[in-house]
Amino acid sequence: MILTAYSKSGSIDKSYLDIEIISPTMLEIEVLEYYDQYPVSGASVILYPTEKDWDNETNAIVEGFTNASGKVVFTNLQPRVYFVDVWHSTHNNYTLRDEDTGFIRTDQLEKNQLNKFIAWVDYTGTKGATARDRKQLVPLKSRTVSATVKK
Repeated sequence: MILTAYSKSGSIDKSYLDIEIISPTMLEIEVLEYYDQYPVSGASVILYPTEKDWDNETNAIVEGFTNASGKVVFTNLQPRVYFVDVWHSTHNNYTLRDEDTGFIRTDQLEKNQLNKFIAWVDYTGTKGATARDRKQLVPLKSRTVSATVKK
């Protein structure tokens, strides 16, 4: 940034200042149905610090809800790994987690960056469910994160 001062006599004096803008550590989660890969809007997304906390639904860090594009952005996070719980009345990531914990585990977040994670979910067909129920599973399909490719 440059600040310039002008005098009536025509003298000019300049002062320089470097400003470093640091953005917060952010995580954008996109919730997509596993097979047809459509976005799931209105889904609850909760971040947990450990897999054990995810299993027990304790020590939740933050909850957000996906927009019409199936995305939610969390800001001011610590640069660490998070475990992602996704629930919607007709979709969740519970069976996928049982198949491969990589479906719920983020990579280590990079500090002061916008990190991205795709949270794959299954259609559960339980229309009208009003609460989370980890027993709400679909038959296991032997899927893995490494074999999953976004179209």
